[in-house]
Amino acid sequence: MKRYIQFFTVVALVATAVGVSSCQKEDVLLTRTPSDEALTQESLTGTRSDDFPLCTITTDTLCQVESKLKAYAEENSTVVEALFKISIEGPVNQKDIDYLKSLPYVDSLSLEKSLYHDTEGKQSAQLPEGCFRGFTSQAAVVMPENIKIMPPSCFRSANIRAIYMDKVEIMQETTGERWIDSDGIGYAFRYEDGISMSSDYTGEQFAHCNKLKAVKLSDKVASIPRYAFYDCSALEQIILPSSLTEIRRGAFASTGLTELSMPAKLITLEDQVFRNCSSLAKVTPNEALKYLGNAVFRGCFKLESFAFPEIILNLGINTFLGDAKLTEVTWPKSFKAIPESTFSGCEKLKFTIPDYITSLGSYAFYCCKAITEATIPASVESFGVAIFAYSGLSSFANGINWIPDRFYQGCQGFTEVTIPETMTSVGNAAFANCPNLTSVTIQGSTIGDDAFRDCQALKQVTVEKCDYIGSCAFYENQAMKKVSIQECGDIGSHAFHNCDALSDLSIKGCGNIGYEAFVYCDGFKQVSIDYCAVIDHDAFAYCQGLKEMTIGECKGLEDNVFYSCPALTKLTILKMEDGYIGRGCLFLCDNLTEVNLPEGIVSISENAFGYCHRLQNITIPSSVEKAEAGIFNGCENLRYVNWLSNKVTIPNLNKWSRDSNPNLLVFAPAGASSDSGNPNVIIDGKASRITVHQGLFYTPRSFTADEVVFEMDLGADRWKNTTTGTGVAARWNTIAVPFTVTSIKSAGKGDLAPFGTDAANSGKAKPFWLCELTSEGFKDATTIEANKPYIFAMPNNPNYVDEYNIQDLVTFTGTNATFAASTDDQQASSPAGPAGWALTPLYHDSADASLMAINWDGFNDKSNTWHPVGNCFRLNARTANAFEAVITATSASAAATRSGYIPLGGATTRSSKPLGRIPQREDMPLP
Repeated sequence: MKRYIQFFTVVALVATAVGVSSCQKEDVLLTRTPSDEALTQESLTGTRSDDFPLCTITTDTLCQVESKLKAYAEENSTVVEALFKISIEGPVNQKDIDYLKSLPYVDSLSLEKSLYHDTEGKQSAQLPEGCFRGFTSQAAVVMPENIKIMPPSCFRSANIRAIYMDKVEIMQETTGERWIDSDGIGYAFRYEDGISMSSDYTGEQFAHCNKLKAVKLSDKVASIPRYAFYDCSALEQIILPSSLTEIRRGAFASTGLTELSMPAKLITLEDQVFRNCSSLAKVTPNEALKYLGNAVFRGCFKLESFAFPEIILNLGINTFLGDAKLTEVTWPKSFKAIPESTFSGCEKLKFTIPDYITSLGSYAFYCCKAITEATIPASVESFGVAIFAYSGLSSFANGINWIPDRFYQGCQGFTEVTIPETMTSVGNAAFANCPNLTSVTIQGSTIGDDAFRDCQALKQVTVEKCDYIGSCAFYENQAMKKVSIQECGDIGSHAFHNCDALSDLSIKGCGNIGYEAFVYCDGFKQVSIDYCAVIDHDAFAYCQGLKEMTIGECKGLEDNVFYSCPALTKLTILKMEDGYIGRGCLFLCDNLTEVNLPEGIVSISENAFGYCHRLQNITIPSSVEKAEAGIFNGCENLRYVNWLSNKVTIPNLNKWSRDSNPNLLVFAPAGASSDSGNPNVIIDGKASRITVHQGLFYTPRSFTADEVVFEMDLGADRWKNTTTGTGVAARWNTIAVPFTVTSIKSAGKGDLAPFGTDAANSGKAKPFWLCELTSEGFKDATTIEANKPYIFAMPNNPNYVDEYNIQDLVTFTGTNATFAASTDDQQASSPAGPAGWALTPLYHDSADASLMAINWDGFNDKSNTWHPVGNCFRLNARTANAFEAVITATSASAAATRSGYIPLGGATTRSSKPLGRIPQREDMPLP
C-alpha cells in the first residue's frame, strides 16, 4: 500500500506539472447518471481522482489499446499507470480488454463508444465468458454499446466498484453442468436444501466482486442469473429493472444490500436469492410475487418485518432462518403450509398460526424465544419435527392431544410436566434437552424415543400408567434420583442409560425391560421389581453401586443383565415360569454372595455366574432342563452347588478350571448324571471318587466317598526355598483327613512313606518325617489315620541325592471316607499337648483369628530371630485351609499367654552327625 501511495503521488505531480490541455476533457462517466436517485452519480460514476484529466483514445483497428495508451502517455510526458480516467472509442477485442485488466489504478473506464469484436474480428453483441474476470483496478465501468448479452463469470472476482450496462438485455447462465472449482460459488449453497454440490447451472457475472458498490441494469433484463452478484459484499443498493420477472438462485447472496424494492413484474425468487444479506433491513415486495424458493431471506439478520403478497403459490424451506430481528410477518391466505425452518432462529418473532394452515413443517418456529404460547388450529393435519424446539413455550400448545416429535425440545420454560391420560402419545425427543425440567408425571400415553433425554435438572419421574417408554427416553439425566413405575408396557433400550444419581428405583409392573435400559446407573443401592416380562441384555450392566436386586416375577434374564456390577451382593428372584438366565448374566459381579433362584427356571447359559469371585454356594432348581458348560467359570471361592435337577446332565461347571475352585462340590439328587469335567459330584449323598486340593473347602451336608485323593502342592515357591535337616525346624506342614491314608505319592518321585515304615526302610518308598501330638509333645508316627491331625515334612536339602527331595504335587489317597457337614463343631477330637495347647483338625477353611496355623511366610520375631517357612504355628497370619491342623488353646490361661507364635523343635538335629546323601529320621528335630 505504501508503494501504491508513493507511485500515485509521483504520477499525480507529473500529470499536474505537464498540464496537458488534451487531457482536460470532461469525464464521460460523469455524464452517465442513473435515472433512479437511489443510485447517485458518485456511487456509479464518481471518481476518486477528480484532479486528474480524462484520457480519450480512438482505435482504428483491433489490438491498438495498449499502443495507443502508451503513445498517449508518452505524448503527455507521463506513464500509462498514471492514466486514471480512460475512454476508448472504436473497435476492441479480448486482447485489448486483457491489457486494460492489468492496469492497477484505473478509476473510470468508458467503453460506451467502443465496439467489441470476437476472435474472428467480427462485431459481437456478446462478450466471451470471463471476459473481465479478475479486473485489477477499482474502476467504474461502462459496457460497450453493442453488447446485448452478458456471459457467465464476465466480471467474476473483479475489483470494479461500479458497472453501467444499460444496453445489456440478457445475462446468461452456463448451458450445461460443470464441476465447482475450489473457490467456486457456494459449496454451502449447493449442498443445503437438497441441491447437488458437484454440479449446477450458474451465471456468476459479478460473483466475488467485493468492491462493487453500484449497478445500473438495463430495463430490458428479465432474469438475473444464479449467483450473478454473489459475495458482492460492498453492494448496498440496487435498482431492479421494471422488466425483471425472476431472480435466480443465490443471485444477491452475501451482498451488502440494505433495502430492496421489488419491481411490479417480478414473479419468482429462486433459492437463497438474498441469503446472508446481513445488512438487509427492509424489503418491499410487489403484488405479483408468486414463487419463493428455499432460504430466500436466510441470514438476513437486520430484517424486521415482511408482508407476503396474497397470491403466493410456492414457498420453499428456511425462508427466514436465522433472522434474529424479525418481529412481524403477514402470512398469505393463498398458502396453507408453513414450510420447514421458515422462522427457525427468529428469536424476536411473535406469530399466531392462522386458522387456515394445514401443515407445519419441521423446525418451523425453532428457537423462536418470543413465542411463549401457541394454539394449533384444527385445520392442521400434518406436523414436522421440532416445530417449537428451543422456543419460549412453557406450557402445552392448545388444540392437540398428542405431542409431535421434538415439539418442545430445549424449551427452557418447562419446569414440571404431567402427561395426562387423555394424551395419546408423546413423540420422539419431545422434551429432550429441557434444562429446567425437574419432575415428570406420566398418567397415560406412549412415550417416544429420547422423549426426556438430557434434561439435566430432572430429578423425579413417576409413571402411574404408560403404554410404552421409548428407547433413551431419559438418557443421561445426571440429576435424576427417583423413578417410580406403577404400570407400564415395555421399557425401551437405554431408557435410563447413565442416570448416575438414580438411587431409588421401584417397578411394580412392566413388560420387557430393554437392553441397557439402566446401564451405568451408579447410584442404585437396592432395586425392587414386582413384575416384568423379560429383562434384556445389559439392562443393569455397570451399575457400580447396586447392592441388592429383588425380582418378584419375571420370565427371563437375557445375556449380561448384571454384567460387572461390582457391589451387587444379593439377587433374589421369587417366581419364574419357563424362565431362563442368559449368558454372562451376572458376569464379574465380584461381591455377589447370595443368589436365590426359584423353581420354574428351565435354562442357564455359559458364564451366567462367571467370575463372581465371592460367590460360595448356590442352589440350582429342579426345573432346569438345559444348562451350558462353564456356568461358574472363574468362581474361585465357590464351595458347593446344590444341583436339584436330574432332567439334564450336569455340564462342566468349571469349563475354565484354571480360574475356578478345584474343591467345588456338586450335590445332585438320585438319578442325576454329570459331565466328567466335574471331579466332585455327590449323587444322593455318595461319590465314587473325590479329589480335594489343599485350599478352600466347605460341605453343607455329610456324604461318603468310595475313594478320596487329597492333593498338596509342595512345589510352590514357599516350600522350594526352605530346606530341611539343617539344624533348624523348617518346612513342616500339617494334615488331617477324614480317611485312613493308604497311598502317598509324589508326582515326580513316586511312592512316599513316613520314616520307620517297612516301605521307607526297604527303599520301596521315599521317606519323610511324620509326627503326632501327645500330652508330652510331638512323637514320630508311621501312619495317617482318619480324622487325626499330624505334622509332616518332606525332605529338601542340596546335600541329599535329588531323588529324595520332594518339590512337586503330593497326593494322599484313601477309601471309604465319610465327610461330615462343615457346620458340625468337630469331626474328630483334638489331641491335647503340653501347656494347654491342642492340635485341631479343620475340615473347612477358616479365617478365625484365634487359630494358629503353620507359617507360610518367613519372618523375624521381636528378638530378630529368623523363622523360615514351616518353622512355627503363628497366630492370625493367614486363612487356614481345610484338611490341615491348627493349634487351639484348651484353657483360658493358655489363650491369655500366647505370644503370637509357637516354634517347632529345638536348634539342633536329633543327631550330631553331619547330613548324609540320604535323609535320616535323626536329621530333623522333633517339633
